[in-house]
Amino acid sequence: MKGRKIAATLSSLALIAGLSSPAFADDHGHHRGHFKENDDMKAYSFNFDDVDGNYGWARQAIAKLASQGIISGIDKHHFQPGGTITRAQFATLLSRYFHLQAANGTQQDFQDVSNSDWFFPYVEAAKDYMTAFTDPNGQYYFQPDRPVNRAEAAVTLVRILQNENRVQLVSNDQANTILSSYQDAGSIPVNLRAYVATAIQSGVMIGVSPDRFDPLSNLNRAQVAALFYNIENQLEVPPVSSGTTGLTEVVPGSNITTTTSTITQTGTASGAAIYLNGTKISGTNSLSVSANIPVHLLVEPVDANGNPVVVNTTTTYYLSDNGGNGTFRQDGNTVSYVLIPAGSSGVYIDYINSQSGSYNLTATPISMQLSAPSSVLHGQSYAYTLTVLKNGAVDTDIYGTYTMKVSTTDSTNTSFVTSVTFTNGVAQIPVLLNTTGTQTVTVSNDQLGITGSITVNVQ
Repeated sequence: MKGRKIAATLSSLALIAGLSSPAFADDHGHHRGHFKENDDMKAYSFNFDDVDGNYGWARQAIAKLASQGIISGIDKHHFQPGGTITRAQFATLLSRYFHLQAANGTQQDFQDVSNSDWFFPYVEAAKDYMTAFTDPNGQYYFQPDRPVNRAEAAVTLVRILQNENRVQLVSNDQANTILSSYQDAGSIPVNLRAYVATAIQSGVMIGVSPDRFDPLSNLNRAQVAALFYNIENQLEVPPVSSGTTGLTEVVPGSNITTTTSTITQTGTASGAAIYLNGTKISGTNSLSVSANIPVHLLVEPVDANGNPVVVNTTTTYYLSDNGGNGTFRQDGNTVSYVLIPAGSSGVYIDYINSQSGSYNLTATPISMQLSAPSSVLHGQSYAYTLTVLKNGAVDTDIYGTYTMKVSTTDSTNTSFVTSVTFTNGVAQIPVLLNTTGTQTVTVSNDQLGITGSITVNVQ
């Protein structure tokens, strides 16, 4: 996208004076709920002719922030509250509000952001908190002209507030509880749910209605103004003065979040690669970390040729630093396994180690093998053997009790749920088949994301 002509007129630049991120709304898609009409409004002289009617709910927020120089209108009388916010504008708002500073003011990290673009320094300063994109060749793209949606804005803001110790990321169980009232919670990407839930819990965001969060809809200028108002007044995080040091780009272990581009093919993964900022650090490469500084990584499924794929079935990987005694975390929870859902091109994890050094990280696919007795008679229960495999070998790290779902082609016993206990990766599960002939038995576990099946001849 180099050499493109950016539509950065007064209209598109006007809001670029402040912060970043999502929005919140009342049960009509508006945002009255968090605003208190008070006498402070009388002190604001920044009243725009188009901030009325459908956008009257944001009038106080817009007036206050405009009086502080955080935002401005497209001209003296118009704010254009329904206008969208691009990723470049969002990065600028983030950088100016929190006074973010890039570690290297001239380094160009993205193929579509030139150092001659007006937003270049702001994108470089905010890149550790915003989503970026890579192609299979490891080239970075920022997509500066793309609108910002509510889910990615929530993630970005929560990351910054985490860095300032203003919020703490909720657990997966807490996230499920917080999001349970939203009927469209299922459309929130799995690896973003904890961030969205944290944004809701902290009061920065709520849904567009009591039962809908609308994570993939784009933010408009009025919503962003409302967001800033919430951050300053509810979380008491005022804009950082340009005269102060502010936040500096996180180094080492830059937290650029990368996703594979849409040219990635859908298919079956035969393995996974781990990336830091587009550089593969799994396999023969190692990751250098500083003590107790988390590093944000992408676990990406790959095919037999090492090319990234969008998996067509849920795939599970065992994470290891091969004796390094570090910890992997996903959405704030310590994990040993990571599930990449069907339709996904990867998930994000954090790695932290109490000791500085270089560590070899691997993501190894796991699967489950189901075996049956040599002879199966109808009407009798038999113990089938479940074996969890890691790279084709028994995964002896699997132990404890797991809930298994069992389904069969036997019309008299089509499905049931039971608990089994694994020891060194092996467990027994009882199965009763009442119908003679060829039958298929399938066993699965959602926690590990593994499935095994076998066809038996019932006599």
